[in-house]
Amino acid sequence: MNRALRQCGWKNCPAPVGRQVLGLVAAMRKTLGHNLIGIYLHGSLAMGCFNPRVSDIDLLVVTRRHVGAIKRELAALLLAASLKPCPIELSMLARGDLRPWRFPTPFDFHFSEDWRPAYEAGIAFNSMPETDDDLAAHVKVTRRRGMRLFGEPIAKVLPPVPSKDYLNSIASDLSRARRKLSASPTAEKRMLAATYLVLNASRALAFVRTDQVLSKAEGGAWALANAPGKYAPAIRGALREYRSGFKHTDVDIRLVRSFAAYVRGAIMRRGAAHSTSSSASH
Repeated sequence: MNRALRQCGWKNCPAPVGRQVLGLVAAMRKTLGHNLIGIYLHGSLAMGCFNPRVSDIDLLVVTRRHVGAIKRELAALLLAASLKPCPIELSMLARGDLRPWRFPTPFDFHFSEDWRPAYEAGIAFNSMPETDDDLAAHVKVTRRRGMRLFGEPIAKVLPPVPSKDYLNSIASDLSRARRKLSASPTAEKRMLAATYLVLNASRALAFVRTDQVLSKAEGGAWALANAPGKYAPAIRGALREYRSGFKHTDVDIRLVRSFAAYVRGAIMRRGAAHSTSSSASH
């Protein structure tokens, strides 16, 4: 695969990826009919840093009411569409899940490759949680950097996300990433987990310091220029891995963990400051 295909966005993504997304949009429109309000792309494919070898296709779908009995039909649709060629991560929310805004945010349906075994075994519908703290980050990123694939405009459908909820969302994501790093059984999987931990921490730090919502690649570049210099080797290594499609296996786990702890501290301080200012204003 040539370098041009390693980092791309929606407008210049490989043809198979474009066909996969448009085919899913068409299938969702047919399945949901008038209940569908909109389908929105977020994540790396919307922000221009999609790597066809390793990236997910990230989607939010908003409906007028809960989908009820057709969840099994939706699951079959996603099982067939994902991994052809790229994995899909999709969350579906009814309008009432979004307004009034709540955190953690309730959702109606979710699919990702992590849930494939449960869907294939028919047990996902009884074991899926009812809320997802990741959704605060997904909604905020979609409002700032997402793309409408079908339906009403993003700003009309997705509400503003309070900064405190976004901070809690990204802090939870970092905690999960640290646990995933600890559980990675091989050097290759540790590098993958460490790369995502470092780059997600980098863009979290950028938000804390500047209020920017950045992609992983943008966050890493920002942190390389603005985070304490002792973390530069970890950030530089994560950027190299992300841009190359994960061709290396060396990782300084202690430095990665130290950087993640540093960023988590910055998030907590920003959250505490936000809470103090909110209390003072009432």
